[in-house]
Amino acid sequence: MEAIFDDATGADLHHLVDAVVVGSRLYMIVSAGPRGHEASSAALRFRNSFWLIRQ
Repeated sequence: MEAIFDDATGADLHHLVDAVVVGSRLYMIVSAGPRGHEASSAALRFRNSFWLIRQ
């Protein structure tokens, strides 16, 4: 699942959240920054830098 959230506290933070369920575990990657960050190439590059490796 991928979602974009705006902070309602007035902190002007915008979040890009990715969640993946594997078995009974939930893995989440969250990137936060000023408006526009949530859809920026930097946020997407951060998200895509993670790999889930099963052993």
